[in-house]
Amino acid sequence: MSGIGIVTLADSRYFPGTEMLYLSARKLHPVPVVCFDLGITDEQKDLATRSYPELLILPVPETADIAAVREAFGDSGALAKPGKRVWPLWACPFLIAASPFKRVFWIDSDIVILRDLRGLFALLEDGPVFTPENFAPEATPNKPELYELLPIRRAFNPKEPAVNAGVSGWDLERDQNAIEAYMLPVRKACADPRVAQAISWHDQGALIWAIQSTGLEHRVAKSWKWNLCVKHTRAIKGPYDWNEGVIDTLRRDAPEANLLHWNGHAVPWVQGRARKQRRLRDRLASMFRLGASSSSVRKQHWAEGREHEITFWNRWLADKASPGFRFRVDPHSRLQEWLIPYLDKTRSTHRILDVGSGPLTNLGKVCDFGVLEIVCCDPLAEVYGELLAKNGIVPPHPLHQVAGEQLTTVFSEGYFDLTFSNNAIDHATDPAAVVSEMLKVTKAGGYVIIQVAENEGKRAGYEGLHQWDCAMRDGRFLIKGRNRPELDMGQEFAGQACIMELAHVFRSPAGLPWDRPHVRVVLQKKAAEKTESPLQG
Repeated sequence: MSGIGIVTLADSRYFPGTEMLYLSARKLHPVPVVCFDLGITDEQKDLATRSYPELLILPVPETADIAAVREAFGDSGALAKPGKRVWPLWACPFLIAASPFKRVFWIDSDIVILRDLRGLFALLEDGPVFTPENFAPEATPNKPELYELLPIRRAFNPKEPAVNAGVSGWDLERDQNAIEAYMLPVRKACADPRVAQAISWHDQGALIWAIQSTGLEHRVAKSWKWNLCVKHTRAIKGPYDWNEGVIDTLRRDAPEANLLHWNGHAVPWVQGRARKQRRLRDRLASMFRLGASSSSVRKQHWAEGREHEITFWNRWLADKASPGFRFRVDPHSRLQEWLIPYLDKTRSTHRILDVGSGPLTNLGKVCDFGVLEIVCCDPLAEVYGELLAKNGIVPPHPLHQVAGEQLTTVFSEGYFDLTFSNNAIDHATDPAAVVSEMLKVTKAGGYVIIQVAENEGKRAGYEGLHQWDCAMRDGRFLIKGRNRPELDMGQEFAGQACIMELAHVFRSPAGLPWDRPHVRVVLQKKAAEKTESPLQG
């Protein structure tokens, strides 16, 4: 063990981020970078060997601690931050301890270093270095139950510090006690699910407990610049062409940041790929005239309805007495009983995607037979994030911006146990495409559940977002647009899924009575391949 360096980890989907982390570091302070391998391809390894002489890709250490983490959390699912599996996050302190460097900074692979890397390492002179959370600091504290299960024998504030584990610095000889304190709650979490559920944000909550137990609150950097969330900069607008030239562009767009972090946001190399796919799809539609005229009209209506939707949610969020508000914001609200049969009670973690969730999911957050890992997405996520912040509301699950028609540009196929949509599919520009994408990201044997107001387009005069009618008739789930042919979803997806339930329902997921019938359709996906990461690479 000698010298200084950076440690991170990545799979094939996050290798582009590791490349840019390495290249951005080389421009400022040429320190070596070690990346632990979570599934990097042979081609990517060859590229690293040929082009990046100080980027070393190492296998994940085969230690008893990491084996215990894999055993406890290897079956856990998608995070609100896509592209990250759960067990590697819990393994973070053990990977830091396995670093070949004496002085090391852990830096997540969705971070780009823009300025003053030498200054960052200089902070290590006086002790370990921690960086403040600035994506969702209100959601950072551990649950009070943690301190009952793992008491701390000194006076401390359980709500402080709010740190982000994406950047931390250590001297592995001097800071051994602090690293052991970081490992302790993870070891306890492997053995006791109550500890795991009481820890906030996996490795981050474990790090907070370690700081509190060792009295290192004063080692949290005062400035956000050492780990700045992209949402605080112009770089949030993106997307970027992900090549070496992007570093200078990001320096221009994020002058506030020394290290720029895409925590809680889709990573830019995926955004760029999605943009290219949309351009290609638009060119093909133009070339072959695939309903371009009616599509343009629908998109115009959607844009008009978008403003109405934003106005509605702005008022709803401001009035914290709105029906269903407490259920949506309560992190302890219980999963709806009628959903339980669609989850496998033998599994420890249940992966759920809420498509078109609005600013706050309608799903319950806890159940008695495992951990619910809920991912929320909506095409208006960025606007909803601003409304939530304006109204001082911290959502139980961060919200990701992606349209239902484009789920596979962000999420891997065959990943989620249950994919859910409530009162959203008829707002889409192409509902059949949304159903197709929901099936793609659902695992074999998993379920797609859609609830939607019946014939809402006709009722609303096909104004605003309501351009489609969904209906149940003669045992069939039907979707029809104005002046568009009727589609039978059972026939449309017969090769991919079976309809397991089709019924009228009269209450919202939060238990509130609806003023008119809604249709619930449950599709079970037929046999197909599954994958281990939620992010499409």
